[in-house]
Amino acid sequence: METAFYKMKYKCANCGKEFEVEVRKGKPAKGEAGICPYCGVKTGVPGVGHHETVMPTIVDGKEILHG
Repeated sequence: METAFYKMKYKCANCGKEFEVEVRKGKPAKGEAGICPYCGVKTGVPGVGHHETVMPTIVDGKEILHG
């Protein structure tokens, strides 16, 4: 059974730690990081910016190279 989500890895724009988030397949990963589980900063905060996508991410043996 194929899942409707893939795991995307992000680097926090505030604390710099990496974390994973499930993103719905077909959606761009940029801006979908949500809140950093380590420091609690939400992506897109003025003065901090968006959490950075860490590339490439491997899904079912294939590289996801878009952000």
